[in-house]
Amino acid sequence: MKFKAVVTEVLRREVEIDAPSIGDAYDKVDSMISDCEIVLDADDFSDRDVRIIENI
Repeated sequence: MKFKAVVTEVLRREVEIDAPSIGDAYDKVDSMISDCEIVLDADDFSDRDVRIIENI
């Protein structure tokens, strides 16, 4: 038998941000990600989910 599976992995990192509001904090983190100041890697692994979705 053959099956299709979906594997989802979650990378997670907490960072401290100085900002005057939640919206500003979000924008600052978003910019840091875009500028590659925050790059998640295997050390940030948090969770894995495996689902068998169909029999092929």
